[in-house]
Amino acid sequence: MLNHVRILLLLFLLSFSSNAFEIGTGAEYRFTSDLRTSKLDIYVADSKFNKLNIEYYFYSQEGIQKIKLWQQFELSLNQNRLIGIRKGYIYSPELPSPQILTQKYYSGKKGIQLNSFLGVNKEDIEEYRIGIENIEVPAGSIRAIHYRQKEGNQTIDYWISDLVKPIGLVKLISKDDSSKNNCYTIEMQSLLKNVKAKIKPSEATRLNALGESLFGTK
Repeated sequence: MLNHVRILLLLFLLSFSSNAFEIGTGAEYRFTSDLRTSKLDIYVADSKFNKLNIEYYFYSQEGIQKIKLWQQFELSLNQNRLIGIRKGYIYSPELPSPQILTQKYYSGKKGIQLNSFLGVNKEDIEEYRIGIENIEVPAGSIRAIHYRQKEGNQTIDYWISDLVKPIGLVKLISKDDSSKNNCYTIEMQSLLKNVKAKIKPSEATRLNALGESLFGTK
């Protein structure tokens, strides 16, 4: 049901130009696909000199059904570069406590993956730069750098601005003729402050069938 959520990790890896990741800061986005329009909050859950915990809150309503899902990932840092994922967690109101994700849930099944961005910084993505543009999003008109990256059948256009701290993402458009899960638009709505993380890793338990079903797989 929520397979597309797994590939959203790439958002944070495009703006690793800053050494400061303030806990509780992030941004609210509107996530739109052929299947639904949803609310997506992305924020810093924890920050240490060698790791960064990022949490996602995904909210969608289909008729009378409300979908709420939190994911958190602990990322290893080395000299302000992402070098890997240490741990991942998931939580929803259907679960009694957060659950620990296995490695297969760290990224999507197809298209541009987390590994495409491991170890990158601002200079590493300059080959994908299109130019500087004024981009209109629900948050307003923002001057941002436009990048375009392709892998297989998937093409991602994204706009990055230093004004959108700590994430950097203003807008993202993903297109893929071979997979509907890779077709979506993400637009910034507003900046967030003082967001309290929903997932406490110390309370997480082993992933079970119910936790797996939140991804539409077993």
